[in-house]
Amino acid sequence: MKAFPKGFKEANTNESTGMDLRDYFATAALPVAFNMVKELHAIYYKEYEWDYEDDCENIADVAYCFADAMMKARAEQ
Repeated sequence: MKAFPKGFKEANTNESTGMDLRDYFATAALPVAFNMVKELHAIYYKEYEWDYEDDCENIADVAYCFADAMMKARAEQ
């Protein structure tokens, strides 16, 4: 499912191009995921010096976890 279904149509199909709804939800959750991973790092390592590049995959995983929960909640409506 696309987040913006009224976009351009792909050649020889009826599908819209553009961002998937799951990716859109993950993008919206990204700032929260970033802050969560940062805070967990500070709690676990007892420091606030943080190089986020070491945790990029964790941040993305958390963002998509939120997105999956939003997709599930949306399907249940």
